[in-house]
Amino acid sequence: MALTKQQLIKAYKVLAQGVVYLDEKLSLGVLVYIEAKAVEFGIARDEYLTLENLQSSFPYVSMGSYMPINFFGNQATDVALPLYHESILKPISLKLCKVIPQEGFCSIHRWTTVASYSEDQIEEAIHALIAVLGNDEHFSQCIQCKNYRPSGYIDDVQTCECCKEQLLVVA
Repeated sequence: MALTKQQLIKAYKVLAQGVVYLDEKLSLGVLVYIEAKAVEFGIARDEYLTLENLQSSFPYVSMGSYMPINFFGNQATDVALPLYHESILKPISLKLCKVIPQEGFCSIHRWTTVASYSEDQIEEAIHALIAVLGNDEHFSQCIQCKNYRPSGYIDDVQTCECCKEQLLVVA
């Protein structure tokens, strides 16, 4: 899957807002990868991502692994796995919380698994994370506050629930 500059820019902005949770096995490697891609694409940034940006307490996207991931090829593996393990073992999972608006102020939140990946597919998994964050079906920008929100929180005129509530109070 080819990564575009526009996808990366939007994904970077969404990540900086802290709506993602990456577990401790993935967060540092993903942070280094995305910052390196931002440099490669020549993306200007006012601030850099931090580990705190990638470990939200209330995420809408989650990526985790139940095994340590050898991002930089410098870690020895403690466990000898059979040769066939790559075809069946996919420890990395990417999940998305879809927000379904309801009448009134309560929305329904549904977690779905986007995909699962093996360790040797880590780059593909990061590209899928960037694609999810860069997809307008999942995250849209509010025209009032300019923040990216899950699309279920954005109305037909591209205003998020927070700004809509503030506009109702002022009116």
